[in-house]
Order: sequence, then structure tokens, then C-alpha cells
Amino acid sequence: TTQTPTTVPLPMCGDGVQEAPEQCDDGNLAPGDGCEPDCTSSVDTELWTQTHGGDAAVQDVGYDVAFDDAGSVYVVGFEVDTLTDSNIWLQRYDPAGRPGLSVSLDPSAGGDDRGLGIAVAPGGDILLCGRTASADGTDAWTARLSPAGDILWQVTETGPSPGADEASAIAVGPDGDVFVGGFLRVGNGDNDAWITRLSAETGATIWQD
Repeated sequence: TTQTPTTVPLPMCGDGVQEAPEQCDDGNLAPGDGCEPDCTSSVDTELWTQTHGGDAAVQDVGYDVAFDDAGSVYVVGFEVDTLTDSNIWLQRYDPAGRPGLSVSLDPSAGGDDRGLGIAVAPGGDILLCGRTASADGTDAWTARLSPAGDILWQVTETGPSPGADEASAIAVGPDGDVFVGGFLRVGNGDNDAWITRLSAETGATIWQD
């Protein structure tokens, strides 16, 4: 006897009937709805996204994020207004991603300033750290802002040797004092790790190492 080979027809994607090897079939060929036009599943886990650009339309960066008790997210980084002037940038978004408070800080009054770390204290005050341009390079910079974005205090720290100093991490201690970490220039090509404890009320140095 002669056997005639049989061909199993491939399933028709988009007919609403899921058949192997389809991962899904939602009855249409629309992309981006969880079942793609080739009947493979796709899952979009992105709840929201935002971008921010400075006036110079060059490089703008967000470096760190923090949350408050209400679920709002805060981001700190820098924005470039002109090619020689980058400002510390702070932005708050509500849990749904809607922009709220937006603050641009220029502590060096025209130099290269960058926000690198952020924390939110109980009660809503915002703690920032980073670097600000100085006559011999950059200084480590720390500030406390009110929930409305007003500066309550700001301090800088300069290493014993000219060059780059930077504050890159910040946290609020159990008693409310502010802890900052980064590095200070201590010699030619020599940066040392640096940590300091600052008064919550004034920003005065309690100790540093």
C-alpha cells in the first residue's frame, strides 16, 4: 500500500482560538495589547516613565531616587542650562508619575554643580548631596530643603589638597542627624574616602572621618 503524507495546517493567528505553538490568540492582530501579531505573549511591566531635559539640550542626568511616606518619588541629578553651567536638579513625582515639585539649584552661581544623592527625612524635608564648582576644582556639597523646596541650610567641605571633592551618598540617622559619604582630595592624585555626621537642624559638622 502507498501512504500519502498528510500536512497539519498551522494555526491561524488572530482567529481567537489558541492552538500549539501559539502562546496566545486574542482574536486580533493588534500589537502591544499583550498578545502580539505572531501570537506570542508580551508583558509590559512599565507603569510610567518620565524624561527631563535642560535648556542646553545636551546631557542631563538623574543620579539617585528616594521615596516619602506617601509613595511619591524624588530624583536628583543635574540639568544643563548652558554648556558651562550645569545645575543641581530635584524633581518630585506622585505615585502615578505626575510631576510635582521641581527645583534647580546653582550653588556655585554659574559653575558645574551636580546632585548625586538624595534622602527624604520624616516630615518631608529633602536632603541632597553632590558637588559644586569651586576655585580649585569642586567641593563636596550637602543641603536640607523644606518639602516646598526652600533651602533650610547648605554646607560645603573642601579637602586639604586642591582638586575634586564630592559627596555621593546621604542618609538620615535614627535621631534625625544627616550622614554623608564621598571623597576628599588629600594629595596630588590622592582621594580618600570621607564620611561625616551633620546636625539635622543646622548642618554643622558633628564628626567626620
